[in-house]
Amino acid sequence: MLVWSAIMNDDQRNSGIRQVEISSFDLRYEHCRLKSNVTEKVLLSSILDHGIRDPLRGVETKDGCRILLDGFKRYRCAKKLSIGIVPYHCLGEDEAFGIITLLRIANAKSLSILEQARLIDELNTIHKMSVSQIVPSKCERIPSVYNRPAQQNMANCRILRLEQKVDRLSHQIENILKAIHIDNPSHQ
Repeated sequence: MLVWSAIMNDDQRNSGIRQVEISSFDLRYEHCRLKSNVTEKVLLSSILDHGIRDPLRGVETKDGCRILLDGFKRYRCAKKLSIGIVPYHCLGEDEAFGIITLLRIANAKSLSILEQARLIDELNTIHKMSVSQIVPSKCERIPSVYNRPAQQNMANCRILRLEQKVDRLSHQIENILKAIHIDNPSHQ
């Protein structure tokens, strides 16, 4: 059986990515992520040819638990290929903050709306966070210092558009949470 390990490049080393034992992960959030056999087969082939390019992401709690939040397909592929050491990026020590960070990163990346809804439901039910705690307030989103009036006008327009998007997302999150609780009474 082949034993593979990930090779880090300089960018990974400088960004806080480190190599960790694959057996050290707590997989409690795996149920929040969608599985795709087709995607996993393609990823398996890519990892076989090139190694694991993107680090797995999670949080490391104060009691030493390393909870995986992102990279479950890479994790399963690494297990199938007997890769014992994988690249890992820690999103912090707080589980809820790590999920929120992942959701923010995922807006530009790979989380589906269903996966986002599942993670938001975890924040709501397990961590007892409200929508207002999950979505940052308007005051937190407004940058405090601008040097030029033109930049300030452009920034104000962008902030207004972002606030509108966040407001729409807040309503969508509330509707998703309501739907989850209606569909699954065990969360109530």
